[in-house]
Amino acid sequence: MSDGKEIETTKHLKLKKKKLDKAYRSLSKKKKGGQNRRKARLRVARTHEKVVNSRNDFLHKHSRKLVENYDVIVHEKLKISNMSRSSKGTIEKPGKMVKQKSGLNRNILDMSWGKFLELLTYKAEEAGKDVVGVDPKKTSQLCSQCGSIVVKTLSNREHNCPFCNLKMDRDLNASINILNRYKSAVGTMAEACGGVEITQPVKQEAPSKCVSI
Repeated sequence: MSDGKEIETTKHLKLKKKKLDKAYRSLSKKKKGGQNRRKARLRVARTHEKVVNSRNDFLHKHSRKLVENYDVIVHEKLKISNMSRSSKGTIEKPGKMVKQKSGLNRNILDMSWGKFLELLTYKAEEAGKDVVGVDPKKTSQLCSQCGSIVVKTLSNREHNCPFCNLKMDRDLNASINILNRYKSAVGTMAEACGGVEITQPVKQEAPSKCVSI
């Protein structure tokens, strides 16, 4: 997050992968229509249920914690369905880096970004707080200190700016950019409404405790 705090993520499906693989192998060996196959299918279903329950518990716990601690929570307005789209392509136009992309897709779906934002939004509304999406363009590539573009691949987990020598975690740099983008938008609105301070949302009388994720 932009204040330096971290949410330790959990890959719920990955934790149960071995158990699921074993359950599916067992299911495939059972005779169709038999009692043993029904039991094997039930074991698969129960394992999936544990994954879902673990994931939901994580999402509710951390969305509630964010709403309790911050007045404004800013995030990238991502098109998650596009990000998790298959990269296999067609026979005429085969996809590139299919294995890496499929792994990324699994992680996106396992972390349930979309559901997390849904929970965060409705909890914030009930608490009278705000969840705001901003343009995600180049938030990972932009230096949060000098504004220069520092090109990175997904494997580059640290931001090293050759222009101003800023060094920090890649995700922290991106989250600061996300928050700055929100503040810039608020500042533009404030100027149009009479020059309210940039760190202060227009509709509030006192500065809010903001964070970006």
